[in-house]
Amino acid sequence: MSTQANRASNVTQQHAIGARWNASQGLRLSTELARTLSDYDWQNPILDTLTNMPNSVVTTNAGGGANVSYSGQDITNPANYRLDQLFDRYGHDHGASTDWRVDGTYTMADEGFFKDFGFGARANKRTAASIKSFEGSVLAPDGVSVTTLPGLNCTANMQNNWGTTSWYTPCASYLISNTADVRKAVTGSSTGKALDPGSFFADEEKNYALYGKAHVGWESAGIPIDGVLGMRITKTDSDLLGNSQVGGAYVPTSKTSSDTAYLPSANFKASLRQDVIARFSVSKTLTRPDFAQLNPGTAYVNANGTTVQATASGGNPDLKPFTARNYDGSLEWYFSSTGMASLALFRHEFKGYIQSKW
Repeated sequence: MSTQANRASNVTQQHAIGARWNASQGLRLSTELARTLSDYDWQNPILDTLTNMPNSVVTTNAGGGANVSYSGQDITNPANYRLDQLFDRYGHDHGASTDWRVDGTYTMADEGFFKDFGFGARANKRTAASIKSFEGSVLAPDGVSVTTLPGLNCTANMQNNWGTTSWYTPCASYLISNTADVRKAVTGSSTGKALDPGSFFADEEKNYALYGKAHVGWESAGIPIDGVLGMRITKTDSDLLGNSQVGGAYVPTSKTSSDTAYLPSANFKASLRQDVIARFSVSKTLTRPDFAQLNPGTAYVNANGTTVQATASGGNPDLKPFTARNYDGSLEWYFSSTGMASLALFRHEFKGYIQSKW
């Protein structure tokens, strides 16, 4: 039998200060500075127990499904079970962000082709660090009964009758509240498993952006058309730090990168009739990889000779942002105050899709 227990705590603080200013006729400015701190601690111990049942009967046509029953000893009696292995999993994540923005809007006094202009700048610094315990399990000594931990033992009940209606299982609430006692019973020590240097990463990312947009409008063949034309320029500088194994020892590994992207956009709306609207938009967008996906280090899980196979996991510090060119169009008919029908066409061209392999 196997039981997983989960507990997590998260503390987030955010502080911000900002200002707005009507600088002159038609010109409005605003700015804001924000600071965010976050800490996340988690535990996920997993305990496996074993028993040997002398007899089992499987009926494959009972009520439209399989029915399994056991005999020869009491499947609900903790005295018939022994400790098998413990996965002592826990970790800590920390993040921080400093964000500054300034925005402006200028509205034309005499509306012509151009209605108003928007502009602004962004700058932020994000940091993230993460580490967790070594993965894999520790096998318990042979013959250690679960009754050595009385609070651990409870009985699970099946909602439906599939032959076995109840059985012994480790109690999740005891496992999470008394993890040190379970560790000592399995490993001989109440100390948690060591933190894995291979799982550690500490990343810093600085982003800078400038943007401008113009609200335009005109008539063509008696059809009112309005839209927004925009451009955003972004620059990102990244410093990535992790650990990798070289010759059986962990050594720091780092990666520094920088990239600049130009992201144009255009959106138009044509009022063909009072109840019929056509829309069209074209844009380029990007999504940056998560910090964990950029981890330059590698964490290893050693086989335990029974149920745990040797594996390794890590990120790729050379990942580029996931980009898309987007083309969208729609025709909308508002046939009543509570109903509409629409026809939409789109084409999205993706580049740099990020895939995780296991």
